[in-house]
Amino acid sequence: MEASGTSNMKFAINGCILIGTLDGANVEIREEVGEDNFFHFGARAHEIAGLRKERAEGKRWTKMSILNTAGSYKFSSGRTIHEYAKDIWRIDPVELP
Repeated sequence: MEASGTSNMKFAINGCILIGTLDGANVEIREEVGEDNFFHFGARAHEIAGLRKERAEGKRWTKMSILNTAGSYKFSSGRTIHEYAKDIWRIDPVELP
């Protein structure tokens, strides 16, 4: 079993639009992908109809999904491994032919 924050990082990397509370990893994810690309709990009844309409229209929903994927690089294994190699292990990347 893993923490929900880890799952939400995976969701963001795969283009999901996150709908969640502003705690734990969600705070970091929201900072990276942008407030406009994250739905947080607390929407009022009159706001729900607008969210449903946006989803039905699809254009904004698709744009948000793409921007979430683009903004979630911080959580990729490639970035993490590169950072560990540089800052912790102090090794240089090997260039392949």
